[in-house]
Amino acid sequence: MMARDRVMDDWLHQQVGPAYDALKANPSLAACADQVRSHLAAEHAKFIGAGPADRRFTKPPQPAHQTPHPSAPDRAG
Repeated sequence: MMARDRVMDDWLHQQVGPAYDALKANPSLAACADQVRSHLAAEHAKFIGAGPADRRFTKPPQPAHQTPHPSAPDRAG
């Protein structure tokens, strides 16, 4: 249980906190509810239509105006 709590605490401090701070500083980085619904519907349709071995989720597309969060691992630097 303590290991899981430590992992959760690390995730909150390393991922959730910085993401929250970035959205608070620049709300235009957030996806709107319609974008989220559309992405989830497309992923669900792919998942349902695919065979069990092909059920893989993809990274959601970012809006054209959105820049990746500074802590994103695929950031060019």
